[in-house]
Amino acid sequence: MKFSLFLVFLFSAISITSHAFKISPIEVTFDPKGRGAVQTIKVDNPTASSIPIEIFSYERIHKNGKEKRVATNDFYYFPKQFILKPGEKRNIRISWLGEKKKGKKGKNKPMQKGNTNISKEKAYRLEIRQVPVNLKKKATKTGITFLYNYVASLYVKPPKVKPEVKLLSYKRVGKNLYKVNLKNTGSAHAILSFYNLVSRNKGKIEYIVEMKNQSDEVNGVNLLPGETRAVTLKIQNNLGAGGSILEFRKRT
Repeated sequence: MKFSLFLVFLFSAISITSHAFKISPIEVTFDPKGRGAVQTIKVDNPTASSIPIEIFSYERIHKNGKEKRVATNDFYYFPKQFILKPGEKRNIRISWLGEKKKGKKGKNKPMQKGNTNISKEKAYRLEIRQVPVNLKKKATKTGITFLYNYVASLYVKPPKVKPEVKLLSYKRVGKNLYKVNLKNTGSAHAILSFYNLVSRNKGKIEYIVEMKNQSDEVNGVNLLPGETRAVTLKIQNNLGAGGSILEFRKRT
């Protein structure tokens, strides 16, 4: 999935109130420099209620198949906090300031410029969070309030970067099941569902295993540059039989 939707439940009593907003796009790519280093995300409130919004940004780190988010101010965005009125649409202007070195306490000045001379793509998350504030002077009902948090994917992509998925090793773990260890040795993220596992023997293709036909767990894999990941594939063929060469290729 390109984004995550988190629901925070605040339990009270009987009735339920829900104030949903929308964002677009859910994935944004930035250039390290120039006009492309500034992008926009639109927030839309189709409801009849005002919605308080707050925005946070995180560096995205993958380790052992899990995502870790580290708060960052490599971006400047405006507005950071606002109230979205009923039926209102608002543009959030987002600027990538560069990769910053952390200070003694892991903090920098918000508008401080960082290093924009990067050789690999950098991945971030932008969280657009509904704030639990009651804007009405008198509550007319009690109930459960659903607070919506949208998480968009942000990528800062220098010129000429590209992903490269390499097969490190594989092992049969069951009938027609193989545990496969992969690494993205390239300089940009790789969505595994866009790849095929190709078996070649004496220069000819023996068979192709399409990742898009594998489990949802496999299809959801996003390999960041330098990341390794183990996945389980369902394959009818006997991998590597007869000296076959195996490689991952991006679908064309």
